[in-house]
Amino acid sequence: YSPFLEKEKAGTKDMLTMMMGTGTKTKSKAEIDEISDYIGATVNFNGLDGFFASSLKKHQTVLLELMNDIIKNSVFSEQEFNKAKKQLLSGLESQKSNANAISNNISNLLNYGKNHPYGELVTEETVNNIELKDIKNLYSQYFRPNISYLVIVGDIDLNEAKEVSNKYFKKWKKKTVPNTEFIYCNSPVKNQVAFVHKEGAVQSTINITYPINLKPGSKDDITCKVMNSILGGGVFSGRLMQNLREDKAFTYGARSSLSSDKFMGEFSAYADVRNEVTDSSVVEFIYELDKMKKQPVTEKELNVIKNYMTGSFSRSLESPFRIAQLALNIKINNLNKDYYKNYLKTLNSVSIEDISIAAQKYMKPNNCNIVIVGNKEIAGELTKFDGDKKITYYNYKGDVVIMESKKIPEGTIVESIIQRNIQALGGVQNMTKWMDVIIHSKGELEVGGRKISVNSEKGYLEESGMDGADNMYYQKVHAEMMGKKMELLNVKFYSNYETKSGTWSGTSMNKELNNEQIEKIVQEDDFLLYPILITLIPEIREFISAVSFDKYKFELKEIEKVNENDAYKLIRTNTTLGKTKSMYFDINSGHLVKEIFEKDGMINIIEYSEYTNYENIILPKITSIMTEQGTTKMEIQKVIIDGGIQD
Repeated sequence: YSPFLEKEKAGTKDMLTMMMGTGTKTKSKAEIDEISDYIGATVNFNGLDGFFASSLKKHQTVLLELMNDIIKNSVFSEQEFNKAKKQLLSGLESQKSNANAISNNISNLLNYGKNHPYGELVTEETVNNIELKDIKNLYSQYFRPNISYLVIVGDIDLNEAKEVSNKYFKKWKKKTVPNTEFIYCNSPVKNQVAFVHKEGAVQSTINITYPINLKPGSKDDITCKVMNSILGGGVFSGRLMQNLREDKAFTYGARSSLSSDKFMGEFSAYADVRNEVTDSSVVEFIYELDKMKKQPVTEKELNVIKNYMTGSFSRSLESPFRIAQLALNIKINNLNKDYYKNYLKTLNSVSIEDISIAAQKYMKPNNCNIVIVGNKEIAGELTKFDGDKKITYYNYKGDVVIMESKKIPEGTIVESIIQRNIQALGGVQNMTKWMDVIIHSKGELEVGGRKISVNSEKGYLEESGMDGADNMYYQKVHAEMMGKKMELLNVKFYSNYETKSGTWSGTSMNKELNNEQIEKIVQEDDFLLYPILITLIPEIREFISAVSFDKYKFELKEIEKVNENDAYKLIRTNTTLGKTKSMYFDINSGHLVKEIFEKDGMINIIEYSEYTNYENIILPKITSIMTEQGTTKMEIQKVIIDGGIQD
C-alpha cells in the first residue's frame, strides 16, 4: 500500500499494531497466546506491514490456521482499544523528556513536512481523536489479499507452498485499497538550524539530516551503503567515530545512516555531546560530510568496509526472518529476482570512483536540517550554522515557538522572590511548626503499557531523646504492579544536636547512614518539608542540625512560562555538592511551581500544583515527577498533623 496521512487521527496505525492478535471471532487473546505458547511459536505483529510467525514444521498446520484466523477474523474490543490508547499516550508522555525521540520527531517533520506521511507527528490530541471504529475501518480497508504477500521459509517445496496458500487464504476477499499520490521532498536550499529546548539538559542531541531520493535496488543503493559505512555507519572505524570520539573526545559515539526507500529516503548523522562542545561538534560533522564529497576514500577504508559488509550479509542469511525479508524486498521494490544472489558480487565491485560520484550526488553539507535538542543557553552559538543566521525554535510537538525571555522588573532580587514564596506558604511562624507531620501520597506510573501504583509516606517527627530533641525524618515508597507489592525505598534518620544516625533500604541497597550521608540527603532536599527555609532563615536551623548552611548561591536568571503562567527562574547552586537546581516561582502566587535537577545521572522535572492549606501547613496537592522513564503524578491523600488527619 502507499503511505497515507492520518491527519487529525495520527496514531491509528500504531494502535492497530498494538491491537493485532488481541482477539478473533472464535478466540480470545488468552487463547491465541495459549496456542502460540503450546507450539512454541514466535509471532510478531507490525500493523499494516503484516506480521511474522514461525514454528517447528510439525506445528505448521496449527500456525497457519492461527494466522488465517487473525488475518480474516480479527475483532477489536473496547477494552483492548482503551488499553492500547492508554499505552500510546503513556509512550508519548515519556517522549516529552526523551531527547532522541524529540530529535527524531522534529527531524522527520523538517525532512518531509507535516503534510507528508513520513513527517506528520502523533500527539496527545490526535490520539484522543481516535475511536474504536477507526481501528476497525483501517483493518477492514487494508488487510486485503490484493496488496499482500505470503513469504514461506523452511522445509517446504513450491507445490506444497501453493497448496498451503490456497487452502488457508483462497477465500480471503479482495477489496479496492486507496492508492495515494506520494509527495516528493527536497533538501533545504541552505542549512537550517532547528533547536528544541530540553530543560535541565547537560548534553545536546545533534542530528544533521535531509531527505534523499534513493530507491532500493537502484544503481547507487549499494554504493551509498558502502559510502555511509565509511563515514559512520555503525562501525567503530567510521570517520565520524574517529573524529568526534577518538580525536576530539566530544562524545561516546558519532554515527550516520543513509536509507533507501521506495518513496523517499533520508540521510542522518548524529551524536550526543556535552553542552560546551555542541558548536564544535557541528563543525566536525559538516567537515566530514564536506570531506567525503571533496576527497576520495582510501583503498584501506574501502577494503575494511567491504569485508565488514560481506561478513554481516553472510551472517544475516542464517536467520529465516532475514531470508523472508529479502524475498519480500524483491517483490515490494520490483528488484531483479537475482538481486541478492549477486549482492556480494556487486558489493565487491564498488570502486573509489563510484563512491566519489555517489558522494557528489548524496552528500549535502550545505543543505542540511541541523536539529539540536538541548539547553537553550547554548543555542546562540549555533546561529552561524544557519543559512539565514536565524535559529528556529520548536517544542517537542513540532510547533514553532518564541524563546524570548521577558524582562525582569527593576528592583526584583532573589531575596524578595524567596520571601514572597515563604509568605505564600503561610510565613515563617507556620512553616516552622513542621514537626509531627506525616504526608500520605498516591500516584500512578505506566511503563510499557503496565500500570504501576506508587504509594509514598513521608514523616517529620519530633521525639524526646536522652540528649534533648530527637528529630526523625523518614520516607517509605512502595509500588504495586499486577498484584505484587515492591518496596522501592525505606529510609529514616534521627538527628539531635550532637549525633545523627539512620538507615537506607530499597531495591538496590541496604545500609547504615553516617553523618556525611545524612547531610547529603538533607541538602538534596529529599526529606525537608520546606527546604526553602534553610537558605535564608536562621531560626529554622535548630530544627535541622544535620545541614551545613551558607552553602547555597542563587542567580535570578529570567522569566519563563510554566503552564501558561509567568514564573521567575532561579538557579540554585549547592557549592558543597557541586549541584545546581532550576527553581521556578509563579510571579502571581509566589509558589514554587517547577524544579529541574540531575539526580543519579537522570534529569528530573518536578511540577507542583493545587497548593492546599492543611491546618496552616500549605502543601502542593499534586506533584508531577517527569524523567525519561515516564511521568509519575503523586497526589496527597491525607496529612496527619499532631495526630489529627487532614484529608
